[in-house]
Amino acid sequence: MRCYMYVNASKDNAKHLERELREHIESTLDIVLVSTLQEADFAIVLGGDGTLLRFSQQVIDKAIPVLAVNMGSLGFLTEVRSSEIFDVVKLFIKGEVKLQERYFIEIEYNTKKYYALNEVACMKCELENLTASRVEINGVYLNTYLADGLIVATPTGSTGYSLSAGGPILNLDVEGLIINPLAPHTLSARPIIVGKKSSVTIKNLKSTDLKVICDGVHIGALKEEEEIKISLSDKKIQMILPKNSDYFSVLREKLGWGDSYVKRAKYQ
Repeated sequence: MRCYMYVNASKDNAKHLERELREHIESTLDIVLVSTLQEADFAIVLGGDGTLLRFSQQVIDKAIPVLAVNMGSLGFLTEVRSSEIFDVVKLFIKGEVKLQERYFIEIEYNTKKYYALNEVACMKCELENLTASRVEINGVYLNTYLADGLIVATPTGSTGYSLSAGGPILNLDVEGLIINPLAPHTLSARPIIVGKKSSVTIKNLKSTDLKVICDGVHIGALKEEEEIKISLSDKKIQMILPKNSDYFSVLREKLGWGDSYVKRAKYQ
């Protein structure tokens, strides 16, 4: 079996774990480390969620399983801890892991297609101006949002930027998109969830440009009367997880659910 490793070189702990993992793989496991992704049967990513988002762009058209190890802080996407990596690699070779599929969204913008694992955001460029964005779902008018911008997020991205902006958390088996206005001018403008067959069109109605950002990468500006189309893609990434991995446990751990109650009850 051939493995490609992608490491966040800005993190010393990731580089240290890479050295240990290379030695372990080469000395004890039936795995060959390769230098290009095209040669690989699976990939190991060492870093944080941002590292995985950057790497995900490389596997859009190459459906290989990815083992993402959390070397950052929160780690919603990189669920596997560094202490678990050696055991999880062994279990993967034996076929004793869970493969979890996560969908990309497809963005049509300026005659090109882009893909994002978390979200696409259309945001204002100037601090003093509100955006005016007309949104249609499958060609049917939904709303015109006066806001700082709009986020369209996947279930994977529901725990990212959208969550910070007050959006809901979607379980990963929900095939849909979240449309979430950023700081809307009216309190009635709330996040809305649309189904997997929904195509979301956003049109900029103002003379000031909107920044278009996919998974944190600025891909261009949406000018007045220009549109961007967003839909759930058939393309996916396969995440390698331990068989006992539980998404709700991840949420409880990362978001601190129940901590205050448990601590309070313990000392009463």
